[in-house]
Parts: sequence; C-alpha cells; structure tokens
Amino acid sequence: MINSLTRCLVEVMSDGKPWTFWELQEEIKRRYDVFYGEPTISAGIRELRRHGSRKKYDLPITGEIITKEKIKTWMYGQAVLAKGYKYRLITNNEEAS
Repeated sequence: MINSLTRCLVEVMSDGKPWTFWELQEEIKRRYDVFYGEPTISAGIRELRRHGSRKKYDLPITGEIITKEKIKTWMYGQAVLAKGYKYRLITNNEEAS
C-alpha cells in the first residue's frame, strides 16, 4: 500500500513523542520502505498545518499542531543546545502545552 508523506508523518508522529527529521526519515523508511529527504519532510510538516490536512487526518482545526524544540545534548555533565530541532504532533486527544 502506497502512503502519502503526510499520512506517513501522521501515523509515525501520532505517538506524541518528539522526532528529529533524521529519526522520521529512518522510521518512515523502516515502516513503509520509502525514503524522503529532509526538505521533503519539512514540507510535509508544513502541509499538516493546512486546514485540508487537519480535517483529513482528524487533527485540531485551530491552534498550533506542531511543537518545535531545540535539540539538547549533554557535554561535561551539562545540557547544551545542538543543531536541529525535534517536532511533536499535537492530536485531537491532547492540547498544546
């Protein structure tokens, strides 16, 4: 069965955990045996924010549905910000915090 990128993103990200683009690439490849580059995944996340996608995938119609947080790594026992972000999908089953 062929899935669209937006459907793949909804299915993978519906677990409520934050994902990097690289983690999304790996998981989509593992589950659906298709590879999407980082720019394509970024475009897919933007597509999820559109009204039509929100309705199609039963996502909240109003408000932000993607949270974005800077990736943190540990160096010398302290958290430091690294390059990149983690994205989390907000579904109808929860509210953005």
